[in-house]
Amino acid sequence: MNLIGDPWIPVVMWDGKAVMKGLAALFKDAESIHDLVMNPLQRIAIMRLLIGITQAALDGPQDEDDWAQSRDRIQSAVQNYLQKQWDAFELFGPRPFLQVPTTQINGIQYNATIDKLDFTLASGNNPTLFDHQANEDGRQHSPAWLALNLITYQCFDPGGLTSQVEWNGMMTQRSANQAPCAEGSMIHLFIQRDNLLDTIHMNLLTRELVAATKLEWGKPVWEITSDYDALKNTYLGRLTPLSRLIALKPDSTRIMIAEAIRFPGLPTRDPFGTVIANKKEELTYIGIRAGRHPWRDLHAVLSLGGQGKTGGPLVLEHVNNQGSTMFELWTGGLFKSKAKLLGTPQWIFRIHTTWLGKSMLNLYESGVKLADTCEIMLKKAVKAYASKLTAEAGPFSKPATSYYWYALDARHEELEHAVDQGSLDEWEKAVRSVMHLAYEYACPHIDARQIQAFAWGRKHLHCKLSQNSQNEEEEE
Repeated sequence: MNLIGDPWIPVVMWDGKAVMKGLAALFKDAESIHDLVMNPLQRIAIMRLLIGITQAALDGPQDEDDWAQSRDRIQSAVQNYLQKQWDAFELFGPRPFLQVPTTQINGIQYNATIDKLDFTLASGNNPTLFDHQANEDGRQHSPAWLALNLITYQCFDPGGLTSQVEWNGMMTQRSANQAPCAEGSMIHLFIQRDNLLDTIHMNLLTRELVAATKLEWGKPVWEITSDYDALKNTYLGRLTPLSRLIALKPDSTRIMIAEAIRFPGLPTRDPFGTVIANKKEELTYIGIRAGRHPWRDLHAVLSLGGQGKTGGPLVLEHVNNQGSTMFELWTGGLFKSKAKLLGTPQWIFRIHTTWLGKSMLNLYESGVKLADTCEIMLKKAVKAYASKLTAEAGPFSKPATSYYWYALDARHEELEHAVDQGSLDEWEKAVRSVMHLAYEYACPHIDARQIQAFAWGRKHLHCKLSQNSQNEEEEE
C-alpha cells in the first residue's frame, strides 16, 4: 500500500460522484474535486497532510505576494515532489509512513487492537459512544482505512496510559501526553472554496506568517529518518505529527502504540486554532464546549493579528487581502474531557470579508453580549418565580437556559444578518422573544399560585438592556 499511488482518500467530484483517490491522483484532479468526504477529525488530519505536502513541495510561499501567485504552481510542484518521496509513503515495509521502523524500538509489543485507531469504534475500555461491537481480537480493516485513521490518530489521540518501550536510547513515558490537535479541545478552522485545489491554496501559510509565530519552517515527518526531536518546534513537523510510536502489520488486527514525541503546547500555537488570553492572562484556545455553539465566539475567531500571541487562525490574512467577497469557514474538532472522547462536532459559517474589520466585529460582539445579558435577566426572572413558590430555582433555571440557547443557536444567522445591516434592533427583538418563550417553557403557570408567581417573575424580563450586565450578574 503506497499512499501516493493507491486510492485511500474519499472525495466527492463536481459531478456528485464519490470516489477514492491516492495523493498523486488527488492533486492531479484537485480542480475537479468538490470536497473531502470524511468525519470532522479525519478532515482536519487530511487537510493538514495536504497542506504540509504542498508547502514542502513549494518550499513556501515566502510572503503574501508569492502566495497570491502560487496557486498555479501547486499541482506540478506537488507531482514532482511526490515522485521523489515515493518510498516514504509506503504504509508497510522498512520505512513505514508515519511510523517508526521496528528496528529502532526495543521491547516492541503489539498491545492494542487495530480498532483503536478509529475514535468512533469501541476497542478495549474506551467509550462506546458510537459503537458496541468491540471484541478482544479486533476487526479486520482495509489498508485504505488504516492510512486514513493512522494519520487522524497521530493528530488527535487524547492521551492516557500506554505501553513503554525503549526508543532513541530512552524509555518512553507510561502516561502519554495529548496529541497536538487535541489541546484544549480547540476549534480548528479552514477556509473552504468550491474545489479542493482552491481550498488547499487558501489554507497555505507564508514563511513570513510562520516566522511571526516563533516556529521554524522545518521539514515534514516523512523526510525525517532519525532526528525526530527536530519536529517539535517546526511548522511542517507539527502539521502531521509523530505523537505516537505505532507499528502496523499487514493482515493483522493487532498494533503497537506507545508515546513518541511530546509536542509543546501553548505558547507554541497551532496556526488553525484561535488563541485568547483568559481572565488570568493565560493563553488558551477557543475550544469546543458543552452547550456552547461557536457563533458565540465568532468575533474572537475572526480577530486578525493571530501572527502574534493571540488572535484567530493565521490563514484569515489571505481573506483580508482579497477585497470584498463572501467566504466559507469550516470549523470543528475533538470535544474531550481529559482522555475521554465526548464528541466530534463541526459547523460551517458563510461570512463577508467586511467582517474582518474591527467595527463589524465589535458590533457582532455587542450582539453576543446582548444575548448574554438576556440570559442573566432570564435567570433572575426564574429565580423570582421560584422564590414566590418557595422552591429551589435550579429545577426551573436549567430548562430555561437550555431552551434559550438552543433556540438562539438555531437563529444565530439573524445576528449575522443584523451585523450586515449595521444595526442590532432586529436581533434584540429576536433575543427578547426567545427569552420570553424560554421563561414560559420552564415556569409552569396553570393553577392560581403558579400564575401569581409567573407574573411576579416576568417583571424581570422587561428590564432595559442598557443596564450593565456585570452588575446584574453580581446581583444574581
